[in-house]
Amino acid sequence: MAFCWDGNMVPADYPFFFTGEVVNFLIPNEQEREEVVLTRKYPIGKNPLFLSSAVGVKIEGANRPDFKDAELLYMVADTPTVNYNVLYPLRTKKYRYVAYSSPQDKRIQLAEWHMYGLGDYPLMPERIWANHALSKTHRGILDLMNDGDWSSFYMSAVEGEKLYFDLGKPQVLTKFTLIPRNDDNYIHLGDEYELYYHGGIAGWKSLGRRVAERTELHYDNVPQGALLWLRNHTRGKEERCFYIAAGKQIFQ
Repeated sequence: MAFCWDGNMVPADYPFFFTGEVVNFLIPNEQEREEVVLTRKYPIGKNPLFLSSAVGVKIEGANRPDFKDAELLYMVADTPTVNYNVLYPLRTKKYRYVAYSSPQDKRIQLAEWHMYGLGDYPLMPERIWANHALSKTHRGILDLMNDGDWSSFYMSAVEGEKLYFDLGKPQVLTKFTLIPRNDDNYIHLGDEYELYYHGGIAGWKSLGRRVAERTELHYDNVPQGALLWLRNHTRGKEERCFYIAAGKQIFQ
């Protein structure tokens, strides 16, 4: 609840939401604080659908370009719960070629795809091709899988596509990072966040800044019953207020 004063919005009371039957005020309990785990700064929208494009994806390694000696390194069994996912191969052998294949009824939708060798060293492919002829447009957007932008993405033209990566020489693969298509409103590693709660006529009060080291942010000093706002100081504009119910973020 707020009013306009001299061109500015001034808080007049605690925020509330109406369910159709009851008005629910979000009044922070300064004496009762709780730990909260935050995974997003904006409503989830279509992200579960986008992330589910990774289900059934197979990652294989080979030392022959025809992949007749291919070995399974990883298979994505469930829908990821966040956008940034680290995958560890089932085998620690040297492979020159890596295949990333989608199920026959799905298209590849990849925001970022990175491969790493010994010493956490990023491996850049010398060549990328597919199990069918790629159009000029799709050859041109392959770089979106490695452009550092978690919201841009490569989307295959056909279902069941396989992408092949030539590493130039056999390499030990230690991990992969997989970021399916998403809105980049999950917790972005390395970004600086600040959590606020609404204090009624006192307005927004900061609960401190955090640099994201994982895909979750933990705050242990949050007043119970408060309206919250998670701000990303590094990137992005989409942010929405929320409150905590049963340990989950409920966006308004």
